[in-house]
Amino acid sequence: MPNRPQDKFNIREEDIKIFREEIKPYWEGKSLEDVLKKRYGKEISEISKIAKINQTDHAQGHICPDCKLWLRLGAAGLRSQAEEKFKTAVGDQKIFYQAVSIVMEGVQNFMKRYADLAANMAKLQSDEKFKSELEQVARNCNSLAENPARTFWEAVQSIWFLFVVLQMESNASSFEWMNF
Repeated sequence: MPNRPQDKFNIREEDIKIFREEIKPYWEGKSLEDVLKKRYGKEISEISKIAKINQTDHAQGHICPDCKLWLRLGAAGLRSQAEEKFKTAVGDQKIFYQAVSIVMEGVQNFMKRYADLAANMAKLQSDEKFKSELEQVARNCNSLAENPARTFWEAVQSIWFLFVVLQMESNASSFEWMNF
């Protein structure tokens, strides 16, 4: 992935090892493509001679996040919810909720880093209006790291974070806004 001509990702060697030895073997035979192939392999093969009905050359494309839930709970609320469900979960559910908690902690840290960037940029500004706007962005980001959106501007910033994080995770997917 770090050597391909497009969408390069810098991945640590130890992460590549974990992917090859744990993640990839776990998902073999369990992907959407594998399930469809098992259930409808012959039919899909015949239909695909005429029309493309399943995207197999890269990740599935259209994602419609629950923006209402994101705005209602925020990253901290989703993390808290996952940690609560983790307590009574079993098996793969436990792993899932632990993963959600870890991801939301990362999102919170990303928001705080963005707040720090905006605050540092504000310190360098001579334009008082722009400086004030950057300071507000920093306050919004710090608030969003710990709380759901409370104002219109926090909501706008929060949705922006949601879609940036999703783009980071699902590079080149399409995102829909249909659930507002």
